[in-house]
Amino acid sequence: MKYWEIGEKNRFGIECYKLHLKLPYGDEKVIAAFVQDENNNNKYICVSNELNIDYDTFIADSVENAKKQVEGMLLDHWKEQIVYLEDCIDLLQNKEE
Repeated sequence: MKYWEIGEKNRFGIECYKLHLKLPYGDEKVIAAFVQDENNNNKYICVSNELNIDYDTFIADSVENAKKQVEGMLLDHWKEQIVYLEDCIDLLQNKEE
């Protein structure tokens, strides 16, 4: 299960948005968060341990669009991990070089 939390406001009075995900086996954690840039309404700043992002900016025309983009980044990341792991399994099971 996923849900977005509106977190505390930063020093500029701008709300932070946190994506929570209930992981397999019952663990729940914040997997990404973003805040709107204080100088540009279309610019957002994202942080995510899951994506290894300490500070990354992206453009979105609304908070809802920004949420979709962050979710898309996570999906792309996990899909790439799946391909990598499938390749590793394939190499281990089927190929001797």
